[in-house]
Amino acid sequence: MRLRTAAAGLAAVIAASFALPAASASAAAVSDQCPRDGRSAAADTRILGGCVFGVCGTVYNRTSETVSVTMNWGDIQNNICRLNGHANTEGWGDVDGIYVPTQRKMDVFITAPFGNRWVAWGPGWHKISTDEYAHIDRIYKP
Repeated sequence: MRLRTAAAGLAAVIAASFALPAASASAAAVSDQCPRDGRSAAADTRILGGCVFGVCGTVYNRTSETVSVTMNWGDIQNNICRLNGHANTEGWGDVDGIYVPTQRKMDVFITAPFGNRWVAWGPGWHKISTDEYAHIDRIYKP
């Protein structure tokens, strides 16, 4: 009985870690873990968890628009940070996801140790891995 209960609990945790929240990024408050003004965080000395051997999921925003990123895929709504245009998340810690607003699309170039790729994301949250760098090239209305 205990084994079955433990297995069910583990399955729920795994399912929750991959589930996308229904609420929009704009509805949640900015996390206290974020640099206060959305800038590149070189001057902000806080180091967030989630990096592996100094490698962190990182976002480079090449657009003029502010984008929302999450520092914790398992608790997106309480870990949203704003990244200003022409800024990046270097020094913030491990970024886990990027939000594309409703009725928008985003062209992103992902660089990773085992291959690079272009993606065109529609509205919603999109996961990036700890070993990936996401270069946001364009945000547009389809």
